[in-house]
Amino acid sequence: MLFLTALYFPKDGIKISDGFTLKFADGDALFDKQGLKIKDVEAFLRQYETPIDSTAIKDSLKRAELEYRKAMLRIQWPNGNRQKLNGFFETIESLKHGKAGNNVRVMHYDDSQIEVDRIARYFRNELQKEYGGSGPGLIPAIEGIPSSAVVTE
Repeated sequence: MLFLTALYFPKDGIKISDGFTLKFADGDALFDKQGLKIKDVEAFLRQYETPIDSTAIKDSLKRAELEYRKAMLRIQWPNGNRQKLNGFFETIESLKHGKAGNNVRVMHYDDSQIEVDRIARYFRNELQKEYGGSGPGLIPAIEGIPSSAVVTE
């Protein structure tokens, strides 16, 4: 349809008003036999390229990666208050000295990794290595996604 319009549309266009003329692609231009007037297309395109400093990109990507890793490894304290967990650490430290009784129950809940117990299992294992104890952790009555820590039959 556009091809036919291009073939039969007037070359000078259609005057709509004094300041406005409707024009369409010329059908002859679609079948230009002369081809490109540019002999070396690569040289033509190269003149418009902006040189890229590849070392600057590598450096900025490396810096961004390091900043991201630092942010992920850093504990994010509410309002920068590092005393929020003092009671927790005092309680688990008292396990070493036999002052906390037999048990301290720790509930760790995380967001996207909980489905396979990856972060919670790591955290639980580290606490159990340091302070003693055992157990698989929280076992839901109905598991949406199977855990690698518990076998259900």
